[in-house]
Amino acid sequence: MSAKYLAGLAAICGLVIAGLDYHQQHKKSEGGLSLESYLNSVSSRVFGDEVIAAETRAFLPDAPDGWSRRALAEGDNAPLWTGTSGPEATQAAARGWIYAKDDEIIWIEAFRNDLLKSKGVLSGMAEVSASEIAYQQEYEGFAVSGGVGFAEMEFPSWQEASAFRVFDGWIGFDDEIQIRVRAVASDASVRALLGAINYDGLNEILNTPVPTVGTDVQVQPENEVALAAQMMVLRTAMVQLRAESAKERNLNSDEAAQLINSFVENIAPGATLDATGDDVPDYDALIQTTYRSALILIMENDRSQQAPATEGGKLTCKTVGTRKLCRSDD
Repeated sequence: MSAKYLAGLAAICGLVIAGLDYHQQHKKSEGGLSLESYLNSVSSRVFGDEVIAAETRAFLPDAPDGWSRRALAEGDNAPLWTGTSGPEATQAAARGWIYAKDDEIIWIEAFRNDLLKSKGVLSGMAEVSASEIAYQQEYEGFAVSGGVGFAEMEFPSWQEASAFRVFDGWIGFDDEIQIRVRAVASDASVRALLGAINYDGLNEILNTPVPTVGTDVQVQPENEVALAAQMMVLRTAMVQLRAESAKERNLNSDEAAQLINSFVENIAPGATLDATGDDVPDYDALIQTTYRSALILIMENDRSQQAPATEGGKLTCKTVGTRKLCRSDD
């Protein structure tokens, strides 16, 4: 697909999202809503101070047929966990489950990374350094489930091989839900459990749910590895942008706009800024807009959807970006 087409699609997606959101906020406001007021509302809605408490584990699946589910403190969970008394295991115990069947064992946990719980997070160089180090890890695309890209962690040749496989997936960015999997199991078993997660429930925990995520969102199986890899590339780019914007946040508007544009022009051209001296919107709000617009672009490029046959079942549709995804419930 040509770069020109992708750029046009990204611009259209960005305009549609901004237009719909502005219209909704305009209707809620008394006496109209100026552009400046709208930009302020975006920042406040995306970066609210209040952290919504939720039990993420409640949205993880029950045990499928033939499988058992247990808490981390129950049974022998080797090699996934060699003990349950350490700080990491103690923290994880409240947010995940062990699934076991025959010689397969899988651990799934879901937790909220609220990196935006303080509006000064981008000014902290410690957070920036931690983010850069965390994303030096290599990943390989694995699956897309519920619109969430999952990637398998790759261990470098000089590092001792792990006794289990590790997978990560994220809903959102900065204010996000991370889903972490440890497994000694086949691809099919891991995908089956990922497919049973309640993504609608997890997505609703976020202050601003991600429009491309939902329990019924599906992609073509032959495309999901590549799509998951693209989502990981996008996430890595956003981490780099966040780090650079923190380092350079004191730049004047011209230089700041140029910095942002250097990162977003190949991801979501519609989100680039006017670098002629106008005020620059909040970095955080821009990062969120760019991330979500790019996700829509990735999902839109999956394939041309055709409505499934409805004989013997009910047709259920869900809108993702500008596309309607449908499936037949037999």
